[in-house]
Amino acid sequence: MSGRYPAGVGSEGRSLIVARTGRDGLTLYICADPQNFKPTTGVLAVLDDSDAEVGSPKHFARWREWLRWSNLLQFLTVPRHGETMPLRMAEVWTRKSADVFADAHIPLSAVDSGRIDVAFAPGDGWREVLRYTDASLAPLVVELAQRGLVVPEPGAEVGPDESVWQVELAWPAAKVAVVIDDNPDREAWLTAANWKVVQAGLAHEHGALADQLFDHVGGN
Repeated sequence: MSGRYPAGVGSEGRSLIVARTGRDGLTLYICADPQNFKPTTGVLAVLDDSDAEVGSPKHFARWREWLRWSNLLQFLTVPRHGETMPLRMAEVWTRKSADVFADAHIPLSAVDSGRIDVAFAPGDGWREVLRYTDASLAPLVVELAQRGLVVPEPGAEVGPDESVWQVELAWPAAKVAVVIDDNPDREAWLTAANWKVVQAGLAHEHGALADQLFDHVGGN
């Protein structure tokens, strides 16, 4: 599937857009971060509802195709609880309603994703962390890698034998865990086991979080 980057965005950018046409002529736009496509994939299905089209056999066929795609796209990856931004959203816009929504904020456009130095190339260990960690923590992970922090275990499982919970990042030797959601039972167990729990779900200042983690864990 070939695609193009939006105007002004090079291959180092974070958005790839692929235009396609459905079986009955429905216009489709598929967009994603090519470096992390699974949780960031979005699809825009465009149905022309202009007066010249509505009521025609072509419009009816494309309307049915739009319904089929709408049913299918509900199975796109759902955001994890506690994220600061949605990875998916649903809006139904038509040519007649587009002006009403023109000034509305789209959540993805209103979120500051933080600065990532594209010239920095993380080592193999950190690339694995980026691959398996929630996309909302990517700026923090890059910041930690740049500072030379000990590589964490992504998606680690913690807890007693009878109950196991997942954390986003863990340094078992230092007993430090990063989480993005709220789980009182998990946090209570970690605290009782002398773990330090860092909540990153609502944080926007990755530098401060990186400072805190460096103090707890240290560098290589």
